[in-house]
Amino acid sequence: MKQKYNFLFIKAYVIDRKWVRKWKDFVDYNQVKYNFHSEGKYEPKLNSFPGPITNLNIITPMEKFLNDGDTTSPDNLVIRNGLDLRSDVRLINKSMWEFFVKLYGGGPEVIKKVIEDKSSSYKYASKVIEVFFRKVIISLIKF
Repeated sequence: MKQKYNFLFIKAYVIDRKWVRKWKDFVDYNQVKYNFHSEGKYEPKLNSFPGPITNLNIITPMEKFLNDGDTTSPDNLVIRNGLDLRSDVRLINKSMWEFFVKLYGGGPEVIKKVIEDKSSSYKYASKVIEVFFRKVIISLIKF
């Protein structure tokens, strides 16, 4: 099946979904989402504080791939091979990332370009990112 991509030239922040699940448990996300306008009193679950964002679990260590050594470059933060985009990571926007970092700290900040996938395998166009490390073997031949 041929993929049809539309490059949107916007960026998404990639965050470890395990941390997001901890955060949702902490703020009792379902209670807030479904009973937002109710009279009920909301209280966070203090015993399940998510701690700082832990994106180190979703990126490939820099010594595992060819890079320029710049630890501050988003291009050197490569998503770990074998992750499932649906269950292991979550894409969020800049304001959500800044909100989380301001309240909880952590990181690192992983930013990737967004691609709209218009292939026939999706009922509706879906925003996706190409994030996985590709192993490339280069052979140099001396003439």
